[in-house]
Amino acid sequence: MGLTVFVVLVVLAAGAEALLPRRNRPAPEIAEPEDLSFVLRSGLAPIRGYAEILGDRVSGDDDRRMIRAIEHHADRLTVLADRLRTERA
Repeated sequence: MGLTVFVVLVVLAAGAEALLPRRNRPAPEIAEPEDLSFVLRSGLAPIRGYAEILGDRVSGDDDRRMIRAIEHHADRLTVLADRLRTERA
């Protein structure tokens, strides 16, 4: 189970890295808040889905605590994404 959580976190980190500028490529244009909201929500959907699937499969208290932590942080990021989208409206 610990390996599964690690894999989910690596996938999340890789997605976040894709948003960061690289040294040898031109700086990306600043995206509109609606675009950033879409990117965040698109990345959070599979994380939330995988956490739900893992939550159904685990039995240990420590594993369940880790799944709840992933779901909690995904919910927090979803709230931030929603705020980005509504601030421009």
